[in-house]
Amino acid sequence: MDLSQRRPFAIGASIAVLTGLAVGVVATRDESPATPPQPTGSPSRPTPPRTLPTHAQPTPTPTQSCLLPGSSVAGLATSVPRASGSIVLSVDQHTAAVTDSDADSVVLLAVESGNAQIATRFATREGPAQVLLSADGRAFVTERRSGSVSVYDPRSGRRLCTTRVASDPFAMALSPDGTTLYVTSAVSAKLTAIDTSTLRTKWTTDTQREPRAIALTRDGSRAVVSHIAGRPVTVFDVTSERPRALDVPDVPVPVESQRIAIPGPIASAARPSSPSSPLRGTHNGVAGSAKGSVGDKRMIAPRGFHPRFPVVEQAFATAQVRPVPSQAWSLAALQESNDMVVPFMVNRTGRELPPVVRVDRYGGGSVSEQRQNEKVTFAIGVFDPVNLQWKSFAMPNGVRRLARGGRGNIGSLRAMIASTTNAVRIPMASAIDPSTGALIVASLGTSEIAHVNLPGRAPTTSGAASREIGASINGIGGIGTSSGIMAPRRSPPREHDARPGNIAPRPLNSGVSAEHATSVAQPSGVAVTSDGVVLVYSQFEHAVEVRKGETQTRVTVGNDTLPPDVARGRRLFYAANNPALSSGGLSCGGCHPDGRDDGLVWFLANGPRQTPTLAGRLVAPFNWTGTHRTIEGNVAQTITRLGGTGLPISDVDAIAAFVQRGIHAPTPEPPSTEPAAELVERGRAVFQGVGACAGCHDPARNFTDGQPHELGGLGSDERERMFDTPSLRYLRGSGPFFHDGRYQTLRELLTDARARMGTIGSLSTPDVDALEAYLLTL
Repeated sequence: MDLSQRRPFAIGASIAVLTGLAVGVVATRDESPATPPQPTGSPSRPTPPRTLPTHAQPTPTPTQSCLLPGSSVAGLATSVPRASGSIVLSVDQHTAAVTDSDADSVVLLAVESGNAQIATRFATREGPAQVLLSADGRAFVTERRSGSVSVYDPRSGRRLCTTRVASDPFAMALSPDGTTLYVTSAVSAKLTAIDTSTLRTKWTTDTQREPRAIALTRDGSRAVVSHIAGRPVTVFDVTSERPRALDVPDVPVPVESQRIAIPGPIASAARPSSPSSPLRGTHNGVAGSAKGSVGDKRMIAPRGFHPRFPVVEQAFATAQVRPVPSQAWSLAALQESNDMVVPFMVNRTGRELPPVVRVDRYGGGSVSEQRQNEKVTFAIGVFDPVNLQWKSFAMPNGVRRLARGGRGNIGSLRAMIASTTNAVRIPMASAIDPSTGALIVASLGTSEIAHVNLPGRAPTTSGAASREIGASINGIGGIGTSSGIMAPRRSPPREHDARPGNIAPRPLNSGVSAEHATSVAQPSGVAVTSDGVVLVYSQFEHAVEVRKGETQTRVTVGNDTLPPDVARGRRLFYAANNPALSSGGLSCGGCHPDGRDDGLVWFLANGPRQTPTLAGRLVAPFNWTGTHRTIEGNVAQTITRLGGTGLPISDVDAIAAFVQRGIHAPTPEPPSTEPAAELVERGRAVFQGVGACAGCHDPARNFTDGQPHELGGLGSDERERMFDTPSLRYLRGSGPFFHDGRYQTLRELLTDARARMGTIGSLSTPDVDALEAYLLTL
């Protein structure tokens, strides 16, 4: 129903806009008529195309105001900065706004007394990612497929003004005085500051790749940006028109001990040593040292053992594994301080393990004793952006769900396996519960809603049963839930990151709880009112779940506009708790967030393999060695490497459909100035001429020839010599480079004569400059 048909309510939050970098284009005012409200559950427009078309930039016009009639920028000011999301609350908390990127619309919910119902919806440009409701009643929206940021009057649905920004705009934050909107652009790796009254760009700066969420310190002087590849956060000083990137220390992820069984038993006629006699030796080049049966060689006596008979000795070695952080989708700012809570994942890629024990699975053989069979683990860091320090870090441990009045009991093996599969994987969104101070995390991969108690705050519980998940000393552990199981706490490693600039992190409190999101699958957004009402949004189900204490209600905000096979494939792509698809918390979306890549190198039996980007690059044959001519065949191979037991053919076909037709491929960024355009054109000539690049990277075939080529400079642990020619699309957002990730930057590759890429080793510096500029526009 229309807003005019309900009691008046204030819309007082700014729309969280998924933004990119404005490239010298002024905002245009849009006087289009209001979009009529659509019936509940119906999409506002036909299914949009799943690949991004090239849009002409708006015709520049004289600067016009983007404010509502009678309002001023002063009406945007708030006591603390505001940030966007796929679901956000207004300042007065009577309204929630939800972005439906499938239907190109924003839905407004009236929130009252722990309930919510649809008030109205309005159409947006293509692919709205996040929304921000400002204090003066406007909605700012980042429109990803359109490459734009727009301002709307939510009451009428009228677009007040819009501006083009850098490709792939995603998230937004509004300064405390309301004058500046900060926007992140994902594939372009940009941070842009925009004037809120005119949408004119103030400045743009480069960020680390794949920026997502953004949050500001209380005084608005620093911007914290999260990333789904590379370091979880970067920090910028935004006090002047020349933003400055600040040095952020590495996340203090603790080192884990990994005990490795070396393949191949060793027969020995020697009498077993007593426990006090050390057994030392090597096997396949791996050194070992141990005592008795718990050391690096374990004696296995045959039946009828006699001291004179041979025994079999199994060699063991110990590796120190440091998990690698990635996938920081969101930030949660603490209201009482400048600290930011950063949920993310840590990955065990197998990089520290000797090649002899590596297997043809992602994370295979790299699971530490502390983490058992978790190849990826949910982690939380509390970061101080003022002093640039990680104040605490934890991988919350223990898997316990306590029934009322009981302490639980040891469950079956099936329940123990469930404790891993029902953990937080891909923490897509987070928010602070003002009523308890707990962190609420939405797990896209496992449909979990986790309640995490932060340092210095009292433990809380919620839901029909008291569910507790503890964090062990020094913060080692991982969140998960299961039925009827009490998991023991484990001793943590004693070693932690002691690099300069870091402090020894404090552990999180022991009271941590997790709940199942029983009616909303694969949540992608979360918002919490001041009295503890939790609103959980699922883009995949087009529904919002409202949770107040033990009461849960569901509001459908639209229909699924995707073809059925693509919609099913999308759910499977991100599922991290389906044993038929993966094990150890892995998933397709865990390595390919947003259809891109995690920026990691995984160490397999045949050698190191960098995660390739999928969006815009799918040309047969597939994978680094080109062993599959079809997407379906490659998906089946990937499931095996993820540790899955195998999906039905229909599910494999669904994943292939989503990969081919459901992943957003953004439009490449054009040069912003005439000198830049001239440099790009020169680079194109170098690419097709003296650089001899086009022979293998054929522009007519998406910059590949589909053929394998022999490479030089391979490592000693590499068992392959022929590698398929990869597409060059989206190089700006896909480092590190080469199949083994040996080059951290594109420039490093182009200046290495040993790379055996065309004739780049003989190019002049100006030619390399031009070639690099051209490649970054593909």
